[in-house]
Amino acid sequence: MAESGGKETGKALLIVRITQILRRESDEDHPLSQQRILELLDERYGMTVDRKSVRRNLQRLQDAGFPLCCREAERTMHGRKGSMSLDWYWKHLVSGADADALADALRFSPLPPLRVRQLLEKLRQLPSRHVRADAVQARNVPRQDASELAERLRPAAELLTRAVAEKKKIRCTMDHYEADGKWHHDRTGAGEERIFKINPYALFAAGGQYFLLGNPDGEEAVRLYRVSRMSGLELTDEAARPQRSLDTLEGGLSPAQYLHVEETAYFGAAERCTLDLPPELLTPLVEAFGRRARVLSATLNSVQAEVEAVPAAAAAWALRQGGRVKVTGPPHLVKTMKETAAALARLYGGAP
Repeated sequence: MAESGGKETGKALLIVRITQILRRESDEDHPLSQQRILELLDERYGMTVDRKSVRRNLQRLQDAGFPLCCREAERTMHGRKGSMSLDWYWKHLVSGADADALADALRFSPLPPLRVRQLLEKLRQLPSRHVRADAVQARNVPRQDASELAERLRPAAELLTRAVAEKKKIRCTMDHYEADGKWHHDRTGAGEERIFKINPYALFAAGGQYFLLGNPDGEEAVRLYRVSRMSGLELTDEAARPQRSLDTLEGGLSPAQYLHVEETAYFGAAERCTLDLPPELLTPLVEAFGRRARVLSATLNSVQAEVEAVPAAAAAWALRQGGRVKVTGPPHLVKTMKETAAALARLYGGAP
């Protein structure tokens, strides 16, 4: 091995440089020949070595358990059959395609933008130059309370994960939001806390929330439960009812059959939008807008609330409630809702 250009060389260093080249320059889609490794050793580190030295160090890396792969090809020399190793590459734990998928997941995540940038930067620091985590430059639009919600729901999600894996029933209460600004347990007609026992089958994550697909014990129905409404979760010792014993799930579990999530972006300056709604819609309002939703006043049958939101978002939420929500401000939004209601009436054959 010769020294070139005054750069550091040596037998002990050779295997280090080969490792650096493979980690940086190769992956499954971009293998390197031994000749190319020789060229890169010379170009980058001024190391002039023979092919046998490269081959010997490649074999050492493989024997030591490093994630080094190659393609074996048969050859005949001097009438004798043998094999030769071609197309060497480092098998990265995270491939370029994996990094792209992770980057996309981060860009569409509800995490705070700073946290997304930090995680994307870690992807960009992966050793392979073929990882292009910064190929798309887009800012995510987070849910304001995403981190707080994820932290609060993680213990429940962990317990439910165990319940699904161990096929055990769970017990819990269900909560709802009331005009006093607090969450309360659902109660029976007699005023007692309503206790739910559920056979859990699958835990989903969608739209910044966890959902449990399960069967209410003693019933034939399959329901989707928001984990954010569950409290006092307990894992019981009772075996869960097999999901295939339910007619609905007899053919197996297809998540897309039970859960549909849509995300829509609304553009514009946030405004104070006021709404009249029945008390039972207060919980969905808070789930949709979080801390931006506030109760102004309430009676037994009606709640007056406000949300700081893009008016189009407030209008879309109100329309999804099937005529049970009345928008009372700002005036331009009331006008828009009246026009929309008239258009719907005409569409369905009502009064113009």
